[in-house]
Amino acid sequence: MLHSSPQQSSRTGGTLERSNTIRLRSFKGDDWYSISIDQKTCDCPNFGTKAGGCEHLAALGIHRLRPFTPATRPTFSQALSGLVKSIRLRRVEDAIYWLIYLDTFKGSQYRFRTARRLLIGSAEDGHSVAVMENVSANFLKLSKTQSDLIDLVAEAIRICKLPNWWHPDSEALTTYTNRLSVSGLGGTKPGITRSRRCRRKYRKLSIIRTGRWHSAR
Repeated sequence: MLHSSPQQSSRTGGTLERSNTIRLRSFKGDDWYSISIDQKTCDCPNFGTKAGGCEHLAALGIHRLRPFTPATRPTFSQALSGLVKSIRLRRVEDAIYWLIYLDTFKGSQYRFRTARRLLIGSAEDGHSVAVMENVSANFLKLSKTQSDLIDLVAEAIRICKLPNWWHPDSEALTTYTNRLSVSGLGGTKPGITRSRRCRRKYRKLSIIRTGRWHSAR
């Protein structure tokens, strides 16, 4: 149950201040708590023990802003994002730079998250079963703080040396186009003009479906 009293006011220092206060019943009992909309506070016991406030503020959609502290160095999450982008762009030197920076964050949780991103990166764009299996086999070792940084660098290089699946030199794209060729659909890569066989099939399908002749594009 919710009670609102936005018209309440108090006099402080000779000035009249308006107070927007909401009374909200506890979710687990019969207690009532006062919630200040302006201050984004609640007088329940859980307020202040959680980063976001409490469950009452969350239920009302009232969120406390986190204090912003400017810094000259990227946070761990920002650096991890830089590593992800470097791997997806296949920039080996950039990936190594971010791995060295990430290694400055000491703690098992940081090393685990870094190793996990390498494992995910091995399966994102390369589509090589061999690379996935190698990174997966080394994952437990990489996720330990006792592992050497050079081991993570080696896996990043392994991933970056594999072309993205859409690259003309990609084995995955070659396999895909070969399968199209065997199936009779024409082994053309994206951006390349259709073969004559595809154009003839396009004309036949157009005649069958519409009864009219369509010139091939």
